[in-house]
Amino acid sequence: MPHRCDKQDVTLIMRPAQDGDAARLAELLGDFTVQQFLFLQGGPTTQDEQDFLERLRTTSEEIVWMVALRREAEGPEEFVGLTSLRRQRNNSRLTSGINLANRTLWGKGIAGATHVLRTWYAFCELGAYAIDSSYVEVNEASGRALAHAGYAEVGRQPRAHFTAGRWYDIVHMACYNPQTAGVLWPREDIPAAVREAMSRTEATLKKATSIIKPR
Repeated sequence: MPHRCDKQDVTLIMRPAQDGDAARLAELLGDFTVQQFLFLQGGPTTQDEQDFLERLRTTSEEIVWMVALRREAEGPEEFVGLTSLRRQRNNSRLTSGINLANRTLWGKGIAGATHVLRTWYAFCELGAYAIDSSYVEVNEASGRALAHAGYAEVGRQPRAHFTAGRWYDIVHMACYNPQTAGVLWPREDIPAAVREAMSRTEATLKKATSIIKPR
């Protein structure tokens, strides 16, 4: 699924794993700052990441895309991380995750563009009712990117993540499919914060629809 990023003159590509991704992922995940935000510890090896990608390839519980960039129309791809949708209850509710391991690209709109395509796939291809996600409170940029795509904060786990000598809250977010909101709220008593977030989700889906190439 290619997409031209808003804040960066690059094309975002979400694709299956390829040869060489495991080695690059292990290299990127060795960055301590990346580990702090992604609930990781230690230094993964190429074999660790190869085993990880193989488990993902053979599971039916999770859909995973490698995230890559192309800076020129015919230029090479640059692997930068991965994103996923994990099934909770068949396809009705999913958990999303993103690992933008190349932190030199943080704040460039890459995560936000990934959320756009992934949300479209969850709601328009899988028919999910909702997507859940979480982030460490200190990672405010992650929270903003999720909120922009239509996620609303639904709760916190106080002091649930320990890193760099401190405890931080884990913030839980949820994104609801505007097309099936009536199933979750049959009396239309949708909370105001959720209703406002769904308006952003509608904008996200409209944007994605204009980007995704038809089959």
